Amino acid sequence: MKLGQAGEQAVCEALQKNGWQILFTNYRCMAGEADIVAMDADSNEQTLVFIEVKTRTSARHGRPADSVTPRKQKRLINIALHYISEHPPGPEEPSIRFDIVEAFPLPGGSFRLNHLRNAFSPDSVRIT
Repeated sequence: MKLGQAGEQAVCEALQKNGWQILFTNYRCMAGEADIVAMDADSNEQTLVFIEVKTRTSARHGRPADSVTPRKQKRLINIALHYISEHPPGPEEPSIRFDIVEAFPLPGGSFRLNHLRNAFSPDSVRIT
């Protein structure tokens, strides 16, 4: 299994352990791909979360989350808009959030995860 796929799997397992519902992994549409689409179990309201997983062996060349540039943020927002158009929410419309999870492999096949909630706001990126 590739390192990135292993990191994504570790993130899914950690989220599920904490009661999150994984809706999709590697959700693809014409706008691109979201690593994980999930419902956050930690919030008081339903929150649909689009998660970008960045797996790195070290932070030597900067934090993995720093690679989620404004251009990548815009792409993730467009992916979210496409997802919502394909999967309209029910009567209780969830809030939407964008998270980044940094995954660092450890000996023995496990990962150290750093979950950055609300890593960027849809208002911070202009959608054209």
